[in-house]
Formats: sequence, C-alpha cells, structure tokens
Amino acid sequence: MPTQKTRRELSYEEKLEITFEHAKETNLHSAWKETQDPDRAWVILSAYQEKLSDLENLARNLALSADLRNAGFGVTFLNGVRTTPDGTPDDIRRIEHAILAHINPKGSDGNIRMLRILTPLASQYEQPGFLWKPKGKTAFSVLLASGEVSSENCEIFPEKIDEAYSYLKAITHPSIKIHFESAIYLKSWIARLAERHLRKD
Repeated sequence: MPTQKTRRELSYEEKLEITFEHAKETNLHSAWKETQDPDRAWVILSAYQEKLSDLENLARNLALSADLRNAGFGVTFLNGVRTTPDGTPDDIRRIEHAILAHINPKGSDGNIRMLRILTPLASQYEQPGFLWKPKGKTAFSVLLASGEVSSENCEIFPEKIDEAYSYLKAITHPSIKIHFESAIYLKSWIARLAERHLRKD
C-alpha cells in the first residue's frame, strides 16, 4: 500500500509541485472576460528560461507571481505549450507557463505606475518583454524590457496573444512558438512530475 507523506516529509520539489497544482490555472479562453474588461489593466509575463529545468522554471514563475501579487495584481496561470514553428503535435518540446496578471490601477497615472513595476520585473527575470493592456484601452501592446514599444493596438484574440507572445520569445530563441493550451495538459504534466518524485511502496 502506498504511504502518504506529511508536509514536513515532502522535498522542496514536491512542495513546488503541490503549490502549483493548487494554484489558479486556466487558459486564454477561460480568462476571456478578464482580458476584455476596459477598466482593468493586464499583463502577460513569464519567468521561464530555456537553460533551466522544469522545476527550476516552476519555482521562478511562482516567485514572479508572488512579486505581482505583492504589487496588487490578481494572478492567473496560463498553460503554454512550446512547439517548433510549424506547430504540429509531434514537434511539442516542453511546457511553458506564463502569468496573466490583472489590476484596476487608481488615478490618472495608474497605467504609468504599473509599467514602472512591470518593466523592472521583466529585466529581473531575464525576459525580453511582456504583453500589456492599459486600463481604458481595448487593445494590447508588446513592450520590450528596455521600455520600447515593439507593436501596439493588437486585437485581443487568443490567436493574436499566442502570436505576440511567440514573437517575444523568438527574440532570444527564434525556433520557439507558444500556444496557450487547456488545463488538462498541465495537470497531466504535474502528475508525471509527481510520479517521479513521490515515494511509493
């Protein structure tokens, strides 16, 4: 019979997996209302690094989500699948999750104050940039960590968000394409990680 570990007995990796498994997870279609609200600002950002393991990247994303929450953002995890440029299922390389963070900034300078938080975070987590929709707008922009606007007035559709986020990742890794997929794939990935790490009799 398998034995169940107490929280104290869990390894650091197991605690990470359990924390993320219970985190709010969704996909872009489920988060549609959040992205459409003109009174909210939102950002899509990740802490993932190609050179790191899944568990190391998981820890980085949880740290980034804590930083965003401390800044007043609500946080939703987006389930991303990395593919090669043609996007066929056989070419799936690994899972990469991003964070959709939303806020209702106060005051006439609310959007500017949020960018003063987000731009340093992108640099801190070694990201080329992020997707940003200001409060009062119905389109999003691609902002680079340098503060430069790469593109703006992008329509808020899941396909457009996939395309824009893939463009950002391609700045440092040209062969990468991201598709934000359903939560089912994420849960199966978490289960596979847990199976490798949890002790069974």
